[in-house]
Amino acid sequence: MLNDYYYDERNNLLVMEHVGDYVGAEFQTVVPELLEKVQGQVNYIIIDMSKVTSATIIDTDLALVNLTHHKITKLGFDLDIVLICAIIPQDAPQNLIQRSERFTTRSNYIKYIRSVSWEAAFVEMDLEHFFSYPFSIKTQSE
Repeated sequence: MLNDYYYDERNNLLVMEHVGDYVGAEFQTVVPELLEKVQGQVNYIIIDMSKVTSATIIDTDLALVNLTHHKITKLGFDLDIVLICAIIPQDAPQNLIQRSERFTTRSNYIKYIRSVSWEAAFVEMDLEHFFSYPFSIKTQSE
């Protein structure tokens, strides 16, 4: 379940934190909604899944990935410049790891990487200047 999100307008970074059960097409449902809310350029998306306790592999088909891609591009976002990184630790639930692998193999047009920690994510995304993170995610509603 999406717990919280944070948008850093200065650095074009959207961070989402998921906790507990990761249900079905959660990412595919939430991302277009959040991108519509932030109404700014997004070049980086970090999905922190380090607190996910269970997941299913339901809704991991290519048609859903393509539909999500269409929704996002319809909002005016160029996915050719967006880098998505999911933080999924080595000891994460197996279905969550499997979801990540399926997303990787079914979304050739999306730049997606899986990382095992915040530090590794920032290095892999060439964002070392963010080492002040991880942070307590601040909600947009505050």
